[in-house]
Amino acid sequence: MIILSITSFFFYFTSSITTNKIIKSTLAFLFVVSTLILRFLIQNSQLHDYDSYFSVVGSIEPNFSFKVLLTEPYYFQLVNYLYKYFSAETSINIFYGINYFFTTFFFIWLLFVKDIHPWKKVLLFSLFYYLLAYLLLRNTLAYLALAYLFYRINFKEVYKLSFAALLSHLSSLPVLFFGVLKNKRGDLLLFFLIVIYISLFSLIISVEALQLYEKFSSYQDSTEYGFSMFHKVYFYGFLFLNLVLFFFNRNIIFNYTYLPLLVTYIILQVSNGVMGYRFSIYLIFYLLLFISEKKGFSKLNIVLNCSSILLIFLSIYNFKSLST
Repeated sequence: MIILSITSFFFYFTSSITTNKIIKSTLAFLFVVSTLILRFLIQNSQLHDYDSYFSVVGSIEPNFSFKVLLTEPYYFQLVNYLYKYFSAETSINIFYGINYFFTTFFFIWLLFVKDIHPWKKVLLFSLFYYLLAYLLLRNTLAYLALAYLFYRINFKEVYKLSFAALLSHLSSLPVLFFGVLKNKRGDLLLFFLIVIYISLFSLIISVEALQLYEKFSSYQDSTEYGFSMFHKVYFYGFLFLNLVLFFFNRNIIFNYTYLPLLVTYIILQVSNGVMGYRFSIYLIFYLLLFISEKKGFSKLNIVLNCSSILLIFLSIYNFKSLST
């Protein structure tokens, strides 16, 4: 299967850098075929987090109401509804299939977006394709819906269907709220509002009635020292990256959409490294789908486009990390 994953990367990489529509479409089709074969070859029961997803099946009685909309019904409610008619394994596999379809559709769409540089497309693919298409069940649709929202707000448009992300995962709530502000440039008022936001958000995540405190505790209990060290290194590295980006183009960081999300990530990281890391995926999508107004980096982008072939090693690593 490693050979097949390498083949998939090759199809995606070459499709991203070519400008010929026929060749791009052909390579995109071959990419779909190769990933579809992988989807059938991979045993879902061998994937990380499968046991935790499986434990949910049959644990609650599906109850569709307005209140349920705030309890991530996409997986918790629907999988138990399907369980009434199918086996537990089949019910879970349906979600793996749905997430594969939407993730592959998103990355195919991304191939044909002209104002996103090829190296960004390949980097996003190498980082997140296997994670979203093969591994995650609850978060996938939230990440994809908000990634598309990030792209649209480059043009001061809010894609209304992106609000469905809330049905998939509650972490999308602050992203949706600040996404509506459409990358409005930062000013002194933003600093004042950030201070208020830090106080309110810190209070909200500490309220046990919202079950967030218990979620922090459960993650912390299952986190080993080495894993925790990874999140610390990742945290400081990500902050350094944001500092560099601010130096070259502060509009990417200092705006009403991204800066509050960066602050949210920092708060979550301080509370628990696992939740902070997972929230940072939203930020990475934002940064790589941001269309900068600044010019003068054409030569650098050419180098990065060519060099993105080296991301094959990252892609292979993430593929091999899928299973236990």
